[in-house]
Amino acid sequence: MPADFSRYVNLTVHDKDAGQLYRQMIELARLVMPEFNLRRGTLEDAIFQSAAFIGATATNSINRLPDGLMQGIVSLMGYERTQGTRATATASVVLYGTTGEIIPVGTEFRYRYVNSVSGTQTDYLFVVSEDAVIVDAATPTGTINLICSQFGEIPEPTLNATTLTPLSVDTEINTVTFTSFTNGINPLTDQEYIDSAKTYLESISTTYVTAKQLESAVLANFPYVARCKVYDLTNAGVPNASYAPDRGVITFTPDTSKNVVQGNYKGSVSIFVYGHAGALSTSQLSDIQSFCAERTMAGLDIGVYNFQIASFESSGGIQVSATIDASYDTSVTESTIKASIADFLSPQYFPYGELSVASPRLRESTIISRLSGTVPGLLYVNSVQFTPPSPLAYSVVSDGQSGDVKITVSSTSTLELGQRVRLDDVSGTAYESASIAVKSIVSPTRFTIETNYSSTLATSSLYPYFYETSAGTVLNFLNRGVLPSVPTSAITVTLTTESM
Repeated sequence: MPADFSRYVNLTVHDKDAGQLYRQMIELARLVMPEFNLRRGTLEDAIFQSAAFIGATATNSINRLPDGLMQGIVSLMGYERTQGTRATATASVVLYGTTGEIIPVGTEFRYRYVNSVSGTQTDYLFVVSEDAVIVDAATPTGTINLICSQFGEIPEPTLNATTLTPLSVDTEINTVTFTSFTNGINPLTDQEYIDSAKTYLESISTTYVTAKQLESAVLANFPYVARCKVYDLTNAGVPNASYAPDRGVITFTPDTSKNVVQGNYKGSVSIFVYGHAGALSTSQLSDIQSFCAERTMAGLDIGVYNFQIASFESSGGIQVSATIDASYDTSVTESTIKASIADFLSPQYFPYGELSVASPRLRESTIISRLSGTVPGLLYVNSVQFTPPSPLAYSVVSDGQSGDVKITVSSTSTLELGQRVRLDDVSGTAYESASIAVKSIVSPTRFTIETNYSSTLATSSLYPYFYETSAGTVLNFLNRGVLPSVPTSAITVTLTTESM
C-alpha cells in the first residue's frame, strides 16, 4: 500500500497568530457573558493578550512537530533532505596600472541581473572562495573563483560579457568578467521533499541487495553478533567445482589464471562475524546464513564465517618510540600507550574503515593518530614498528609440480579454507606470487595448498596473516575477514622526556 504522509506535512494552514486568537477569545467570552466588554489598557486586556500570544506560540510549535518527526523518521530510513547548493563561477580580473595584487578570500562582488521584459534589477552577492594572486604585468590579469552567497538557482550571466562590480572601495580592480558559471540547485520545497521521500520509502523492501544492508540486518537481528563485515564477489569457503574458495586481498592477486579473480565469484557473498565474547558457534553461523539466504536475491551463494584473529610477535610485536612532557610520569604514560594500542588493535574495536576490500592494513600513521588523541602528556610519536608473528614451519608431503602441494605444519594451525599464505623457499626468500591459498584441510596439521610453482616446493616457513615477513611501518593483511589482536605484553614502548 502506498504511503500517504500528506496529512503530516505542511500544517501551516492551521497556524494562528496572536491577533486571531485574541479576537476568538473575546467572541468566546461573549457567548458565556453577552454583556462582556473588554476595554483596552485594563488588567483583563493584558491577560487576554498574554494568553493569546502564548497560545499562538504553542499552536505554531505543535503544528511543526509532525513535520519534524516525519523528517526525522525518513532520515533514519536513510533519506536526507536536499538543502540545495550555491552557484559558483570563475571571473577574469583586470587591474589598473602595472602592479599586481592579492585578492583575498571573502572579497565581495555584485552581480546585477536586469530583467529584459520588466526592466527590474536584482542584485546577487558573490565572494571570492580562495586567495588569488595577480602578478605584475603591463596589464595585470588573473582569475578568481567565486561562490554565490545564497542557495539555489539564479539568473545565468552571459559569459565573457557580463561584469561584476567590486564592493570594496580600496581596490585596484578595473574590470571583472564572468568566464564560467555553474548554477546552484534549489532546496526542496515541502511538497517536493515529501514526494521524493515517499518514493524512497516505497522502494525499500525486505530483500537485501547491498553489503551494507546485510551488515545492518545481521547486527540488528542477532544480539550475539558484535562485529560484521560483508564482502561482495568473495567465496571464502563454499565448495565450488570450478574455483576453490579464496579470501585473498585484491591487492595481492597478480596471477589471473588462478582462483583469485573477482569475476569468478559473481553471485558469491561472504559474511564475517565476531561475537561479544569471541567466535560464534557453528549453529549460530548457520542461523545467520539461513536468515540472510532467505532475504537475498535468488542465486546468491552466501557463506558466514568467523573472523580470523591475527596475532603479532609475542615480544616486541609493536614497538613505539615517543616523546612526552617531562612533567608526566613515565611509567603511567607507558601503560596508557600500551592500553590505547591494545584496545585499538582488538577484535572488538578495530575500525571498519581499515577492513576495506582492496587493501586492509595496519599503518604507522593510524597508530600515531590514535595515540595523539588518547595519551595525556604525549608530545609526539617518533616511530611505530609492527612485527608479524613467527612463521609456521612446514614440511612437504608431495611436490608442487602439478600446482597443488600437500604440506604438514609443525603444530596445530588455525588455517582456514581459502586463506592465502606466503611461503619461503629453501634459500629463505619469500615468494612474491600471491597465488597460494589453502585448497583443502585434511587435518588440523595437514593442508593442500594451491601454488603457482613449476618446480618442487621445498620445506620451509609459512606466513599466515601478513604479506610482510619482517618488521616495518606497515603490515598488509593477506586476507579479508581478519581482525588484529595484541596483548599489552607484546607492546614495547621507549619514551624520552622533554621539558615544556
